[in-house]
Amino acid sequence: MIKIIPLSELELEPTLEDKFWEARVWKELETCNDPAVLREAVKALLELCTKRQGIIKGLVKFQLLELGRAIQIPEENKILPQAEE
Repeated sequence: MIKIIPLSELELEPTLEDKFWEARVWKELETCNDPAVLREAVKALLELCTKRQGIIKGLVKFQLLELGRAIQIPEENKILPQAEE
């Protein structure tokens, strides 16, 4: 049987390490007066966010495919294509 876990039970808050990193970057951005440096910082943060989102989507897709294999969903009910083995 599949157990449905509410999002409220998942650990979705940033780690202490992430919070320290955020505070450090925030302080650097707040004290920076050079538009070129700020532009590069924004580009780097955008790249990081995009990569992180791609990783999350990839992990979710993988887990859904594995779940589909584990519970033997009939082919006509699958929402994601079967991964090639």
